[in-house]
Amino acid sequence: MFPTTVEVRESAGAAGFGDPVLTTLPPEPMRTLRDSYERIRLRALSTLERIPDHEFSTGLANFAADVTERGDTLVSHPRGDLIVLHRAGGDFR
Repeated sequence: MFPTTVEVRESAGAAGFGDPVLTTLPPEPMRTLRDSYERIRLRALSTLERIPDHEFSTGLANFAADVTERGDTLVSHPRGDLIVLHRAGGDFR
């Protein structure tokens, strides 16, 4: 779904950006499946905007059914990567 680091570097260079800085973010704290559902239900994550409405609604309904059965189950959330771009020739550090 997401481009590789090499693809990002190549695309950034072609668009006039300098070498991207990759920062690894720590994992988020564990939370219950119910809490995760409430967060995703709001569609607050930008990656969820790319999912067509009908697919999101179907997935959310399936998720809600899981929450009904296992809502108090703790789930982990992996670390994330943040890519920082800057214009070539500029030093932002």
